[in-house]
Amino acid sequence: MSATIVVNPNPGNITGVLSVCVGATTTLSCSPGGGVWSSSNTSVGTISTTGVVTGIAAGVTTITYMLGTGCFSTVNVTVNPNPTITGTMITCVGGTTLLSGTPTGGIWTSANPGIATVGAGSVIVTGVAPGTTLITYTLPTGCFVSHLVTVTPAPGPIACPSTGCQVCVGSSVLLTNPIPGGLWSSRNTGIATVSSASGIVTGVSAGTSYITYTLGGCFVTTLFTVNPLPIPFTVTGGGSYCSGGTGVPVGLSGSQIGVNYQLYCGASPVGLPVAGTGAAISFGLQTGPCVYTVVATSIFGCSSTMTGSVTITINPSPLPIVCPTTGCSLCAGSTMVLTSPTPGGVWSSSNPAIATIGSATGVVTAVSAGVTIITYALGPCYTTTAITVNPVPGPITGTATVCIGGTTALSCTPAGGTWSTGCTLVSVNPSTGVVTGISTGICSAITYTLPGGCFTTINVTVTAITPITGPTYVCVGSTCTLSNTTPGGTWSTSCTNATVNPVTGVVTGVAVGLCSSITYTLPSGCYTTYPINVNPLPCTNGVEELNSVAGSIELFPNPATEEVTIKMAGTAYNSYTITNEIGQVIIFGSLLRVETVVNIKKLPPAMYHVTFRGGNGILTKRFIKQ
Repeated sequence: MSATIVVNPNPGNITGVLSVCVGATTTLSCSPGGGVWSSSNTSVGTISTTGVVTGIAAGVTTITYMLGTGCFSTVNVTVNPNPTITGTMITCVGGTTLLSGTPTGGIWTSANPGIATVGAGSVIVTGVAPGTTLITYTLPTGCFVSHLVTVTPAPGPIACPSTGCQVCVGSSVLLTNPIPGGLWSSRNTGIATVSSASGIVTGVSAGTSYITYTLGGCFVTTLFTVNPLPIPFTVTGGGSYCSGGTGVPVGLSGSQIGVNYQLYCGASPVGLPVAGTGAAISFGLQTGPCVYTVVATSIFGCSSTMTGSVTITINPSPLPIVCPTTGCSLCAGSTMVLTSPTPGGVWSSSNPAIATIGSATGVVTAVSAGVTIITYALGPCYTTTAITVNPVPGPITGTATVCIGGTTALSCTPAGGTWSTGCTLVSVNPSTGVVTGISTGICSAITYTLPGGCFTTINVTVTAITPITGPTYVCVGSTCTLSNTTPGGTWSTSCTNATVNPVTGVVTGVAVGLCSSITYTLPSGCYTTYPINVNPLPCTNGVEELNSVAGSIELFPNPATEEVTIKMAGTAYNSYTITNEIGQVIIFGSLLRVETVVNIKKLPPAMYHVTFRGGNGILTKRFIKQ
């Protein structure tokens, strides 16, 4: 018995793009024709009878193509998710809005860069011109999402009137914008309100508020100031007044600094505006009854008006007060005489604690620093002037002695004065009061002067000290005696290899080495120093003689400016010390064979002594620093 078995062929491979975005399609094909398409997961992707795959949700589905014989071919199709865009989909011309795409890594494009341009990554959309454009975010898979972005026209700058972005309390001004159709608003309606449609701003109370003009989501702001009205005042006057404008025929009970007050008689202005002083003010003399009106106008142009009626009687007034040629100021504790061309008046001071004045003589006596008003009255009429009493500085404090070439710091209160001197024995820093001694003597002209011209002085004594003399070496464990011809000083040293008796100047060698700071100090603070070598044992303390081997050393150039060269014949000397005219050690060191160059650039111009020491004793020479 036998049977026939038919072996049917499989269809060919499925061809086409094997990925698709959610909501998009891709077409597959397979041969021979006549087969049936199916999807293993229709929630991920479906396929039509013609092989068109539609992405439903992100994932993978198996697509099968089966012939009528039951033979089939399969392929996996990936459905990729579409990206999302978040952010504000509106911006202004010239403005920006920040969009972001999820997942990252895609590419941004604008359908119309003439409306808006885009960046990359978390994208910044920049408005170019009014209109709408599609902003598209495309992933590397080809999946994309688009959103319509609207670019609205940006409002122009807010235009204030010619008086500026300000208004007085209770008044209104019109603000405008070159781009119509927007709405106006005020951030602080307690300061200023604005009509949303017209842009008319009305001042409510003094202060500032931001005024905003909004157009399609775009806006522009300006800071708007509401200026206060002048403070209320009362018109005063009536009765008897003085001629020459020194009385108060018509005035105000109070005035405000920064406000000008104009007096009107009926509709006619009287005189020039008067600036407010913060106190009562006068508009000068009038000659008869009138209904007077005062208009107060602030520096911001804000005005208010008060009225009043007065009747006036005119009395003669004294002429203005005359101060001395030195002016209307004096130092506390001093006097000055005021005069008036109009005789017969009485003098008085508004503040006798600052200055008093003889009622008949006009002699002002300054009491304490400040300003007082001096009045010269002739009957009911008077004239005034301000007298300034400047403070006198307190006593100068500090050490009133200084050494030649040394300094002492003086001080005085109050601060802010200038130091000076008229003597040549010292110099004084005009700002700090530091006095530098120049030559010995007593300087009686150190002066501290305040800006008002008041001053105090102090005497400063300039002292000097002679150089230390004595041996230049001492043996370890032995002593030698140094001396100074200026009495009353104390000996000291900071060296550790030698000690010195503070009274006798006896030096004791402790350890081998150079001690460069044997110091002799006077009670005035002046001091001089002296170097001494402590030699090892065995050695013999000897008495060195000054200028013992003259002529064995050359010193040049002389005078010198920057360097001095020491030229030595042989090895007679091994060290040098440079001292000034008062014996202070300036430079010291060891001598080199043949020539030693010493830098003197920083030394002040003067005559200096150079002392050479060695096996031949001591040699002293001089040079001049120019």
